[in-house]
Amino acid sequence: MKAQHILEEVADDPSYAKYFKVIAEHFSKTQEVDKAAELMIKSGDERNAVTLLLDSGRWREAFIMASQTMTNTEVDRLFTSKADEMADQKKYDVAEELLLLCEKEDSAISMYKRLKKWDDMIRLVEQYHPDLVDKSYPAVGKALAEDNAYSQAEKYFIKVS
Repeated sequence: MKAQHILEEVADDPSYAKYFKVIAEHFSKTQEVDKAAELMIKSGDERNAVTLLLDSGRWREAFIMASQTMTNTEVDRLFTSKADEMADQKKYDVAEELLLLCEKEDSAISMYKRLKKWDDMIRLVEQYHPDLVDKSYPAVGKALAEDNAYSQAEKYFIKVS
């Protein structure tokens, strides 16, 4: 795009930031995420660049950019919120990935526990809290037995033996 090329020639002049933002919005609308994010950053609008990357499913890139431009609290709040949104849409694997990026493995474990997705919960416990595995299997077995899912409960009780 000609306008972008011209602006890149004067990129260091902060008075041109508003023009980068306008062009970034154009690229965002045309789904040219890389160009849009790059120009958002040049315009000083890192937060929208992070949001754009998040909305386009580029979690790791969004996390790296957010970590470089936002406080830890802001990053945690943004990614936890996005994880909740993904969980509400039943995209649990994405929610897990978002939580793990900001080192919220306990939140991911709790999500699976609330959902009674026991195998996923145990997988994360094994990976992040191996010291709790011996307590987790019987707890899952007990929860399943309380739900009258005895054959599944048996599977978890046997694994602890």
